[in-house]
Amino acid sequence: MKRILFFNILLCVVFAACTVDTTCHLTQKIHAGVTLDSMLVWNKDHTALVVTDQWDTVSVQGIGSDSLLYNHATKVKALYLPLRADTNITLYTITWKQRQDTLYIRYINDFQYVSFACGDFVYHEIDSTWSARHFIQAARIINPTVHGGEIENIRLTISE
Repeated sequence: MKRILFFNILLCVVFAACTVDTTCHLTQKIHAGVTLDSMLVWNKDHTALVVTDQWDTVSVQGIGSDSLLYNHATKVKALYLPLRADTNITLYTITWKQRQDTLYIRYINDFQYVSFACGDFVYHEIDSTWSARHFIQAARIINPTVHGGEIENIRLTISE
């Protein structure tokens, strides 16, 4: 009788441990972090140049989508931009001080299976980046691996 009870308890434990988890517990957002070099800009009344490393007001929209990611955002130290999984290049229109520029980011997609509940995550390896050079003078890759978190991947040098 004790063996039957032990066997039944063992079966219950084994079957309880084999249930399928249908909830994805990962909430990681995978974005490329874009920051600014320190730069000289005019203060509000245009009487002096000051050093800054943040956007005073910036808008960012994805090209090829209607996503407005930043809409007149103020005092932004970093832009976190998603990269498309269905292609290997993503373009953004950046508007700063009534001027527009285009940022191009080319990369390799890396699909990694996480779990049944989560499916695939798409990580990226940035290959190159450039701009139309209207006010973005240089776009440098700092860390090519885009795995999520608030990591600097690209640094922009801009001119006023």
